[in-house]
Amino acid sequence: MIFKLKRIHIIIFAVCITTIAALSLGLASRDVYKRDYDLAASDDSYVAVPIIMYHGVLDGRDNTYIIPVETLEQDLDFLKSNNFNTVVMQDLINFVHYRIALPKNPIMITFDDGFFNNITNGENLLKERGFRAVISIVGEFSQASTDTGDINERYSYLTWQQINELVRGGVFEVQNHSWGLHHTGRGYNGAKKSSRESAEEYEKRLTADVMRLQAHIFAYSGVRPTTFSYPFGAHCDESERVLQTIGFRATLGAHGGIAILKPNQPQSLFLLPRNNRTPHYTTEEFFARILP
Repeated sequence: MIFKLKRIHIIIFAVCITTIAALSLGLASRDVYKRDYDLAASDDSYVAVPIIMYHGVLDGRDNTYIIPVETLEQDLDFLKSNNFNTVVMQDLINFVHYRIALPKNPIMITFDDGFFNNITNGENLLKERGFRAVISIVGEFSQASTDTGDINERYSYLTWQQINELVRGGVFEVQNHSWGLHHTGRGYNGAKKSSRESAEEYEKRLTADVMRLQAHIFAYSGVRPTTFSYPFGAHCDESERVLQTIGFRATLGAHGGIAILKPNQPQSLFLLPRNNRTPHYTTEEFFARILP
């Protein structure tokens, strides 16, 4: 009897080992976007997340930072038909800090600068497909549109009231793109440290700027952004140190590539690569360039 029980235990153990090995080989051989990310929970696991960077969405004004409405619609249809699931920054933060699983085939859609046409020409397209997106606001742009009251999808930015409505709508997650650092010239390049200023001067300038926008977004919408999106992608070691010191949990760059997120490794949330969407490629060509 004892001998039979031992044989049963040995058989069960062998079956378990074989099953685990088969699953491991199966996961390793599948494309990274087809992995079951609910299983990616060990310290050495990771999730690869492509991030798309849009700006304006407007017909008749195609340039490096403005795409036609039809292009956005085709992009979203491609993602939907290929079973991608959109995530926002809080999802990435939750995965890294709290090991909360991401959906299968995660991808992140971002819009920079806070154009009014992101609402008029983008919000419904996202909502119809059950998608969410990140929108990064430039404070002085929104303040100017609020002050003038001149609302036009060809050139306006979101007002503070519209940002509040955007948050309430649930499609967009609002993040920080600086109050007034979205410019170059006179020795300055976005949020990057200038050679003209000391480390102390730079820290004071950067902190004052981004915290001014933090205060405005919270005052008008009740949310505090967790992520800083670098204007033009311009950054430096000092900018990363300052932003982390004042409490930002992630930063978004503008260099191409795939974001690799690792549980329990907060640094994997910083300088996340993004892929700028220009109108110069078809949907198929664009995604062939940014997806492995």
